[in-house]
Parts: sequence; structure tokens; C-alpha cells
Amino acid sequence: MIKVLFVCHGNICRSPLAEFLFRDFVEKKGVGDQFEIASAATSSEEIGNPVHRGTRRILDGLGISCEGKRARRMTRKDYEDYDYLIGMDQWNINNMMRMIHRDPKKKVYKFLDFSDHPRDIADPWYTGDFQTTYEDICEGYGCKAKVFTKENGTLKKKMGCPDLLILFTNTVSHKMVISASQEAKRNNIPIARIHTSSSCALHGVLEAHVGAKTV
Repeated sequence: MIKVLFVCHGNICRSPLAEFLFRDFVEKKGVGDQFEIASAATSSEEIGNPVHRGTRRILDGLGISCEGKRARRMTRKDYEDYDYLIGMDQWNINNMMRMIHRDPKKKVYKFLDFSDHPRDIADPWYTGDFQTTYEDICEGYGCKAKVFTKENGTLKKKMGCPDLLILFTNTVSHKMVISASQEAKRNNIPIARIHTSSSCALHGVLEAHVGAKTV
């Protein structure tokens, strides 16, 4: 059993998003019984509070429930109980180290240390940008992919020039599909349509896209 604890400041935004996306991923891969996955906070500010509505919106769009999740604070005992303790930014790491004092078993990591471009994940509680955390999934595949689950208004100024446009067709309106398709065609951007909202499906599309680029 591999035990993973995701940690952020309040345990209502980033760490629960990482927790439930990872749970969904290992379940879809058929290895859910090999993992114990949870999340916690470094502060006591949000203890007992539910997942932030911005994170819930992302998870709802993927068909992933976080019902019953309440913020809790990390403890020193968690260091003994978990194999990996993964913070979202350097501030999280610093606060985690203040709790456990040292890391002799090399269990503490920063989330994006596992990517090609290690850096902090900004706290969406302050930035309001919950989409960025979700888009970090794409980064591990070496491509710029803009992911739209639910969006209001025109996409003309929001699309930019990504390598791939992904549409979760079971969560977006027909009007949005048409608008996105027109903008993508105008800018020669390839489109992938996903009919089931899951992180596993997203990984599959990205793997296919990267594979096609290397053929």
C-alpha cells in the first residue's frame, strides 16, 4: 500500500483537488486498492470547512465527488503514516518542515517537482484561478493544452495559441462547442472531444496527442 498525503495551506483548494484527481486516476487505472490518498492543511484557518466551491466546480465538471471532505491539519504523526507528503508550494514545504523538523526518510516533495518545470502552484484562494491547477496535469506531457469544462462568454480572447484544444462535451453547451471549433479552425488548432469527464480520459487524449507529434 502506497500512502500519499497532499498538503496545502488551508486544505480547501489545491490539496483536495490533487487528492480527488489522483484518487480518480488510480481507480480508473485499476490500482485504487494499492493506494491510500488523503490531504491536509499546514494551518488551522479552515479546519472543518468543506472543499472550496472553485475546486468543487472543477471536480463536478469531471464527474468526481468530494462529498464529505472536510479540512484537517497535518500532524507530526502523518510523517510516520504516509510514504509521500506533497506540498503545493515552497511555503507549504517550509511549514511542513516546521511540524516534522526533519525529513530523514526523504518523504517530503513539492507537487511540481515531479514535472519538467518544478515550481510553486499558486493558491487559487488568492488568485481565483482554479483552472491553472487542473491544467498542470497537461504540463507533464510537454504540451500547452487549454482545458475548458464550463465557460461563459466568447472564447475568442481566451483561447490563445495552444497546441491542442480539449472539449469535455458532456459539460459544455452546444453553443460553446461551435464557438470553440470555429476559433480553433481559424487558428489551425487541433481539437480533441472527450465525451466522459475524467482525469483518466484527459490523460489518454494527451498521450495520444504527444504520441502523434512524435511519429
